[in-house]
Amino acid sequence: MKKTILSLVCIMAFAMAGAQDQNVPEIPGKRKPAFGNIKPFEVAVSAGFNSSSISFPKASLYTNGLAGFAGGLTAQYNYKSFFAFRTGAFFEMNRSNYPDQTNLFGSSLSYRQTDINVPLSLIFQCGNQDARFYMGFGPNARFSLDSELEALDYKTNKIQYGAHMLFGFKFSHFFMEETIGYQMNDLFHKDAAAPKSSLNTFSLRVGWMF
Repeated sequence: MKKTILSLVCIMAFAMAGAQDQNVPEIPGKRKPAFGNIKPFEVAVSAGFNSSSISFPKASLYTNGLAGFAGGLTAQYNYKSFFAFRTGAFFEMNRSNYPDQTNLFGSSLSYRQTDINVPLSLIFQCGNQDARFYMGFGPNARFSLDSELEALDYKTNKIQYGAHMLFGFKFSHFFMEETIGYQMNDLFHKDAAAPKSSLNTFSLRVGWMF
């Protein structure tokens, strides 16, 4: 519901901004700025909460997401005032577990991974340099630095690729952003004889844009 409302607000604001631009008379001989009142290049730092879960589609099994951490740097190129390209690098700590209900001792299957996540995003935004909503999507590659799967000797793929969506709001230099990620290749290496699985992530970060 929150995503739907945010999308509707963004579309309405974009339509209003477009209508306002059409009503502004052009001065003869003066070229309109390509970026409106948004800087062409922006960089940002952000950090926040991260949660992840592992899905085993064939077994209809999904692990519980545990609190983790995500933080890093982003660089954004704004084309005009409504369209942008973004990339960055984030250090992530992903944690997840699955309580074993059949074990009388209550043992659990837990997973932990630290990695560097590199997303490439296509951004649609509405607003100006001081305040704007934005949303985007694109591919991302995750490079595993260290991982541990309790009770099972499954080796994690060092390179994990997938897709993501993001939604955010910026006010002055401050911004808040939500990102949802889905892995497309297997989380575990084929040599481990593990069932097909993927790492699904959710993060909520706050940051400062320069």
